[in-house]
Amino acid sequence: PSGMSGIVKGGNTGDEAMRTPGNAWNIGLVTAVCVFALVSPLMAAKLQSLAGSEWRPIEVAGEALPSNTQMFVRFEAENKVAGIVGCIRFRGVYRLENATLRMGPLASTRRACEAYVMKREAAFLRALEYARIFLRIGTKLTLKNAQGATTVRLAQTDWD
Repeated sequence: PSGMSGIVKGGNTGDEAMRTPGNAWNIGLVTAVCVFALVSPLMAAKLQSLAGSEWRPIEVAGEALPSNTQMFVRFEAENKVAGIVGCIRFRGVYRLENATLRMGPLASTRRACEAYVMKREAAFLRALEYARIFLRIGTKLTLKNAQGATTVRLAQTDWD
């Protein structure tokens, strides 16, 4: 009959065809993909941003550090980094792009400390400068060198 342009092959109207379980699943999947495509860059930028965060090393070059170790690194705005490493302070710059991190050059003050503290300071600064890959999971940050070996593990000390 004329006027039945809504009939689809098999006798289903367009609305009935859309209500089938397979089509509903497909529409849901397409919607989820579209939402993820819009939201994921924003989430990735937030997850990968280190600016405004402060971290305490918990392991340097495979050596666990005591919880009372006086060290931290703070990632500041405009790609600046600063911190305290035992007896000295340091400053520098960092670049962050995707999962790639480059730190340095780092400049530090000079001050004599106990030998074990100075050794730890040097190892921590070296670990930061050798870092090329970073992995942030919640309040834990792992820095790795270009070969993928862990140089330092850190715990976040602020609530950002």
